[in-house]
Amino acid sequence: MAALRPYIVKLLKDVPRPPAGQDVLKDLVSRTLSDAKQHASSENWKSQWEYLLKAEIFKLAAKEGKAVREGNEDSYYLELRDKLDLVLLFTEQDACEQTFPFIVLQDLLESQTIESCSQIFSWIEDRAGRLTEGMVPQKGKALILLRTLNDLLRRLSKTGSTTIFCGRILTFLSGVFPLGERSGVNLRGEYGPTWEGVSFSANNLLPEEKVKEESQSQDVAMDPQVKKEPESQGDKMEVDTAKETKPAVSSEESELQKREDFYNTFWELQLYFSKPTVFASPDSLEKFKTGINKVMPVIKEATAKERAMMGSRNLTGTAASLKRKREPEAEETNLNEYFFAKFLTSPDLLDLEIADTHFRRQFLLQLLILLQHLLTFTKAEKETWSTPRNRSLQMEFTLEPSDAQWVQDATVKVFEELKQTTPNGRQFADTVSTILEREKNWIKWKNELCAPFDKEPWSAEVDGNKTGLWEATKALRSEMQKPPENWEWSLGTEPLTDIWAMGYRDLSDLERPFHPGDVKDFLKKIKQNDARIEMRKRQLAMHAERMAQAQARVAAARAAAVEESSAMKLDPATPSSAATGTAPLHPSLPPKPGSTPSSSQELKPSVSGPEATPTPSTPAPPAAPPTTTDEQVLKLEEGKQRVTWLALRTARDQHLQHFGKIGTGEIELLAQEIENEKKRESERIQKGETAGTSEEPPQLSLVDSTTGESPQKVDSEGDVKMDS
Repeated sequence: MAALRPYIVKLLKDVPRPPAGQDVLKDLVSRTLSDAKQHASSENWKSQWEYLLKAEIFKLAAKEGKAVREGNEDSYYLELRDKLDLVLLFTEQDACEQTFPFIVLQDLLESQTIESCSQIFSWIEDRAGRLTEGMVPQKGKALILLRTLNDLLRRLSKTGSTTIFCGRILTFLSGVFPLGERSGVNLRGEYGPTWEGVSFSANNLLPEEKVKEESQSQDVAMDPQVKKEPESQGDKMEVDTAKETKPAVSSEESELQKREDFYNTFWELQLYFSKPTVFASPDSLEKFKTGINKVMPVIKEATAKERAMMGSRNLTGTAASLKRKREPEAEETNLNEYFFAKFLTSPDLLDLEIADTHFRRQFLLQLLILLQHLLTFTKAEKETWSTPRNRSLQMEFTLEPSDAQWVQDATVKVFEELKQTTPNGRQFADTVSTILEREKNWIKWKNELCAPFDKEPWSAEVDGNKTGLWEATKALRSEMQKPPENWEWSLGTEPLTDIWAMGYRDLSDLERPFHPGDVKDFLKKIKQNDARIEMRKRQLAMHAERMAQAQARVAAARAAAVEESSAMKLDPATPSSAATGTAPLHPSLPPKPGSTPSSSQELKPSVSGPEATPTPSTPAPPAAPPTTTDEQVLKLEEGKQRVTWLALRTARDQHLQHFGKIGTGEIELLAQEIENEKKRESERIQKGETAGTSEEPPQLSLVDSTTGESPQKVDSEGDVKMDS
């Protein structure tokens, strides 16, 4: 140990003035360890460094009182943080045990003041990542850290004004340790300390009230004038005085009795809040209900009185109320701060405590928590969570339906009372409601004995190997990355594509009715009808296909049922005809004498003799084309024929010469011929040729391209001449 002391002294001299950088301290520690290894033995290497470092830490800690008296606490805290950093760096470089920093912190927190403990804990918060690296819960340094901070919490609970510090410690513990850590949950459902109880007595009164009562009781006895008067007059005056003072004394006694009853009733409720297992005893619930029914009207009256006083205060002074408020009130500026009222059990302070908004809110919040706890002991609720494993959380108590209804009504009344408190009573009540609603989830988790929150990552077996999500979905992701196939409908959906195929281009096509003019207009209308007919036939074909598939499934199911029933009806003990030898050699031969003819032979008479000749099979006639009977298709076909006839009637006046070149009703060919004629006419005009001729158009005949019949004569008017 003496061999390593010069190195630690040199290290402390080389440390710069605080605060020192982490990189600088790390380089100094590495250099010190490398130098010490060359001149020191490896025996007890870690224990020697631990002793020297701990001695330096506590040598500095002994100067805390002097630093505080001299006003140098800031420099003291900075130097302490640097030395704690050295301890952590020695541990990280394997010169000390992993638990050594926590042992130093445990001893240091026990010897320092609350202010120094707050500074040390700030260092712990800053180095939390490095301190807890590789820490396993319930093992090694985790246990030392947990024990150290719990001891610190136990120490802070005995002092005042350390609520924020306690909250910092609890927040740190919840972040370092898992939520289901055994040391942080109450598995057995143990309650806190039980309320010891207080009683109203004359000894609890203030000295002024004692003196007042004593003076009132001794007024008559100590009055000298009463003694000087005659006996008869004295007797008379004593009787009169008794008659006059008796009502006053009785009223004071009744008032004192009321105060005593309310005092005892109010503080007896704390027993139910601190130990709910009291409800298992008989008549405890009735006493609790009676106490609540006595206390709630008093609290409601105090709240109403406070609201009335605040209203009158805001309305006093007409001139002041009309002025603009330049500074917010104190209650409005401190909305985010909450004062935790302390329970002072002096009888003379109870009226003042009930007049305090924070005290009333504290009591009502306690009452809401207990009422919610009672609702978990109804018969229906107990069946949902009570198991043999959590027997320690149960108690021999069941809330009856009538009592459960009272608890629910009381909960509603308490929430309404919270909303009436000032300031921001409604906001406070909503916050409490949210907290209690979330508390139900925690109660459920604790009733299930604090099941762990850890969940294993998703995995699947691929080719016999357990793989993660990325590997298991590799084939699916590659399939999804392929370019999609071309969409069947060019315009996005089937209806839009069909509408476009019908010839509709904009809304005007839907708004305007059909106005025949040129042959192109008729052709457009015919194409629309053709598209509608094709769409309707396609719908009919799809419907027929679905019906055929359904019928095929029904027929297959029916055939399977018939086969199953026939197989069940067959008697395996009955010999077949082939086994008994009763089957004929040929269906045309009669059965063997003595045998029973089969049903098939009875139904089919035997045909014998050369006269019987097989009838030649005639070929089946060709199937006729299916006729469409759909009303929509027939209506569209009829409309198409009508438009075709109108197109021919319109075109015969100007384009009769083209009728011989087209078939019957071929409006599309007619439109092509008209277009070709226009092209030829434009070409002749360009070449300077004359277009008109004086010859009469020859008589043309219409040739039926479908039937191939002889041509029919057509006159100049376009009417067909029939042969006589």
